[in-house]
Amino acid sequence: MKQRLIMWLAVVAGVALVLAVAWAAILWTRPEPIRIAFANSLSGPSAPAGTESLVATQLAIDEVNAKGGVNGRLIELVLFDDASDPAVARANAQAIADSPCVAVLGHYLSSASLAAAPLYKDARIPALTGSAAADDLTSTNDYYFRALAPVSAQARSIAEHLRAVMKEPKVRLVHTRDSYGNNFEHGFAAAYPAEQLHVFGLDVAAGQIGSMDGTLAAAAQEPGPGVIVVGAAPDFSPDIVKALRRHGIKGTIIASQGAARESYLQNFANEPEEKSHPGFFSENLYAASSLMFDSAGVAAQAFAVDYKAKAGTSPSWVAGGAYDAARLMIDALKRAAVHHRFMGQGIQKRSDSKLADRDRVRAALAAIDSPKSAVVGLTGRLYFNANRDIPRPIRMGFFHYGRFVTAPQQLVRIDQPDGIDLAAEQEKGHVIAFEDRATGFSASFIPASTSFASAGST
Repeated sequence: MKQRLIMWLAVVAGVALVLAVAWAAILWTRPEPIRIAFANSLSGPSAPAGTESLVATQLAIDEVNAKGGVNGRLIELVLFDDASDPAVARANAQAIADSPCVAVLGHYLSSASLAAAPLYKDARIPALTGSAAADDLTSTNDYYFRALAPVSAQARSIAEHLRAVMKEPKVRLVHTRDSYGNNFEHGFAAAYPAEQLHVFGLDVAAGQIGSMDGTLAAAAQEPGPGVIVVGAAPDFSPDIVKALRRHGIKGTIIASQGAARESYLQNFANEPEEKSHPGFFSENLYAASSLMFDSAGVAAQAFAVDYKAKAGTSPSWVAGGAYDAARLMIDALKRAAVHHRFMGQGIQKRSDSKLADRDRVRAALAAIDSPKSAVVGLTGRLYFNANRDIPRPIRMGFFHYGRFVTAPQQLVRIDQPDGIDLAAEQEKGHVIAFEDRATGFSASFIPASTSFASAGST
């Protein structure tokens, strides 16, 4: 009996040893993950947007990893917090360049992206943002890609909306004299009659707006009705909106896309005017956005459900942009991996192949350049133009009892122009032709309330 027990124990020990060796072999041969730097504002004033971007990005990464990753390799996000500070973003960029990461997803702020961009280019590491909109980011750097329209195209869309839908005869444009604000002013002025536009510029130095009192007082004292448009990045626009309201502007203010989030209202929550008169800052406050979930399609609604289950809150366009950017990056990684599998090249993940790996990912991103090679995203088919942007028309929304909702009238893109006589309808003022050679954005639009809405829309 004792001998039999000893024999069974020996068998069990032998089986355990075999299993341990087998498991060790599996771990030893498991492919090293493909590492992507996630560079964003995880602290500082823009932390809510950075956190929203991270949740959405991780959703996309989890989806592909659950299916085995990319060619058997899991994708791993390596977090780099830029603290909403361009100087920190620049320092992080060097750490990213020295890391094994083959690409970057980020940043949220244009100022942080522009600060880091030259180092990414020097390190030949491709970067892809779903939110930073300054034109110069992509137009001057062939290693930076953007999963949305540049700010000049967004500004032009706002101008077209004001002319065709709101039929506003007079506009005061307040913009910052930085890369973002200057791009905004250029795009807006290209589409709005000069005689109906008065421009006010605000100086920016060392990440701070200079004195606003004189400039905004002049804007507030302009006689007659009119809309005020704020062309400033999300790190500056709340202070401008506060100052305009405090100068007595109670009418319509339209901000750029950074304001198109319900969490934007937190910038006003602790102000005395807001506490004594809720809505003091947000009443008649509009913003442009590439994605609004209360009027989005099926894919975006499904994403919103998944996002809320993970984060406990509803997503904004920031999450949508981050998710689309992640989907584009994943697709590029897959293309590079397939190239490796069939042609003996691709992402090697060796210490001596880092620059070549990064170049292959950049080339794979650049190859997503037509409807044929497009990636399906939350707002339709995604592919880059010559400036590595994805120009799309914006929609207009406004704040209503603490929620950001779609405005009742929109410009709707005509995707099937053969269905109507474009020239005739344009002559009648029913159709607006929108063409911008600088951004590669060309389309025709109609006000959604007209009878031609069935001609096609995005």
